Amino acid sequence: MTRRIALTVLALVTVLLTLAVVPLGVLLTDREQTSFRASAQADAQQLSAAAEETLSDHRSDTSMLQLLAVAQARGDCAAVYDSAGRVVARTPCPDATGGGVPALVTATLAHPDTGTGQADGRITVATPVGDIQEISGVTVLVRSAEPLNDRVWAVWDGSR
Repeated sequence: MTRRIALTVLALVTVLLTLAVVPLGVLLTDREQTSFRASAQADAQQLSAAAEETLSDHRSDTSMLQLLAVAQARGDCAAVYDSAGRVVARTPCPDATGGGVPALVTATLAHPDTGTGQADGRITVATPVGDIQEISGVTVLVRSAEPLNDRVWAVWDGSR
């Protein structure tokens, strides 16, 4: 009889912990994904602002090139395109210029809005350069989702 009571209490505690922990894990996972996406978008917006000085205002490309170097040092791939869809500047890695990126650039030039997609373990952010009325180009930032996956794993693993 004591054994049955102990097993019942253990089962009840297990169910209660599961009902409390799983929603919390889902919530934390969603928060990590949102934070990761927002960080990538902010970095792409910053690059877009620097690119606007070069493409729209015809100023020095120094700040744009510095931000591309920062992106490269962080492990990101990035490229700046002009209004004709030609690459103006980029990091050495091909992820921001190959694959489906040219179509993404064309779509962003046609409908100026920041677009974000996640596939193949990477997040891609395309940001218009300039004002909505006068788009002078597009920036593309591609970031590995590995740090996000590590943080999500830490949430669910609980041992880190």
